[in-house]
Amino acid sequence: MRWFANKRPAKLLALFAICAAMGCERARVHLEPTPPPTVTISLPIEREISDMPDFTGHTMAIKAVDVYARVGGFIDKVAFKDGDVVKEGDLLFQIDPRPFDADVARDEASLAAAKARAKLAAADLARAEKLIRGKTITQEDFDRTTAENAQALAAVQEAEASLTTSKLNREYSTITAAVGGRISRAIITKGNLVNASAGSPTLLTTIVPIDPIYAYFDVDETTFLRVARKARDPNHQHPPVDMQLANEGGFSHHGRVDFVDNQIDSATGTIRVRAVFPNADGVLAPGMFATIRVRPPDKRPALMVNDRAVGMDQGRRFLLVVGADNKVEYHEVLIGPLVDGLRAIEKGLKPDEWVIVNGLQRARPGITVAARKTEMPQPPPAEEATAIESEKTESGTNAGK
Repeated sequence: MRWFANKRPAKLLALFAICAAMGCERARVHLEPTPPPTVTISLPIEREISDMPDFTGHTMAIKAVDVYARVGGFIDKVAFKDGDVVKEGDLLFQIDPRPFDADVARDEASLAAAKARAKLAAADLARAEKLIRGKTITQEDFDRTTAENAQALAAVQEAEASLTTSKLNREYSTITAAVGGRISRAIITKGNLVNASAGSPTLLTTIVPIDPIYAYFDVDETTFLRVARKARDPNHQHPPVDMQLANEGGFSHHGRVDFVDNQIDSATGTIRVRAVFPNADGVLAPGMFATIRVRPPDKRPALMVNDRAVGMDQGRRFLLVVGADNKVEYHEVLIGPLVDGLRAIEKGLKPDEWVIVNGLQRARPGITVAARKTEMPQPPPAEEATAIESEKTESGTNAGK
């Protein structure tokens, strides 16, 4: 028992010494400073830009022509292929012309007979005029002869009108394109009967002109007040616009605003605008959805940053800026349009302030960072970006194979 009593204090002293050593080691570890996170910072780019708001719109043909038969009959010939581009005056359908040729021949004969009767009536009237002067015939006989001559002349006019109608019907049996453009499919094919009655005419096909082509889009009131209403000024050149299709990486189609509607929709705060685009290659088709960018002629200075540097916090846009003491500052900003991948900053940033463009996830307002300065990164042009993306897709496909 005495031995155990003598040993116990010694063990306790050793245990206290070990704990003290471990505590000192922990204290020493916690006292070592943590290195600041590394971020990349850049100055904003000063550039003159044009406000180019983007709008969603759709293309529409300048006009669409429904092709109907003006006369009834059986289709003898369909002279186009579905989806062809036709010119004005091109043959589309041929209705069997033989019944109309027969009508023309009959009416020509009727006209000849009417002219013969009119000639005889004119001769009778000339004789009656001589006889009435000598009082050889009665006034009643003279009046009858005069009326017969008038009836004969009217019969000639009637026969001429009937012949004109027959010739028109024969002409209508040959159906041609009223306008040039892209034609739809043939709804009625060879051998079928077409109806030309006023109540239910037979639709044969449709044609839509494709060059030029319209694009309709709705513009907000602010843009209208700044840009679109200039289209109504006869002394002002219509604002240019650019169009991007769904499968394109840039705005490669260029046109001009040619119409602005006469009132703003109070429910949406927008106004309908129309632009016209050349379409000689036929790439644009009616009904396409497209992004349309309005380019005002006026330019203004702006501070531009990479769009990835702009953060969002509960609907507010912000930038993280590094000050002279390498501390991160939170700047709420008002953003402007996106131009070639760079975002315009309308308010909240100065030209000499360094913006964090890389390492945003490691930075917090108020902390100190290790900043590495570089030029503001700029994304490649739209055409180059599209090519790079295509190369990546092709490489991935080949790798999969």
